[in-house]
Amino acid sequence: MLYFARVEHVTQEFIGHYSQDNMQELIVNLSFGSRLDILRRMVERSNAPDDLKIEARAHFRRAAELAGKRNIFVHNPFSVYINREGTDLAVDFAKYQNREVVITAKELEQFIQDAENLQVEMFSTLAALTNYCAPHQPFGVG
Repeated sequence: MLYFARVEHVTQEFIGHYSQDNMQELIVNLSFGSRLDILRRMVERSNAPDDLKIEARAHFRRAAELAGKRNIFVHNPFSVYINREGTDLAVDFAKYQNREVVITAKELEQFIQDAENLQVEMFSTLAALTNYCAPHQPFGVG
């Protein structure tokens, strides 16, 4: 969850960096999806090259997909049980309102890897976008 928290932090930091207003104060209570939408609009309105915008949009889509899984992990119970085909312990997360939506421990490991990769790639792309978007100091400084 730490890596996804970094994705959320980078999103909020860039919105604040890109705006002349104190956006962190204004967006603090918005959902991650709403903050992604604001960020998406800021990027689209920028004078950044199309290839950089396309790259950013891909990161935003991945972040939204990962957010859905993250919500299952943090807002729903997990189960630990003995695998029927052996004596190994198994762990999974089931969506509370729809028990058919289950995420396994292996999928959790993949989520962690995906979130780690995304936070690095997204930071790099957003840092490059500041050359086209914001009159402030370089992104990630200060």
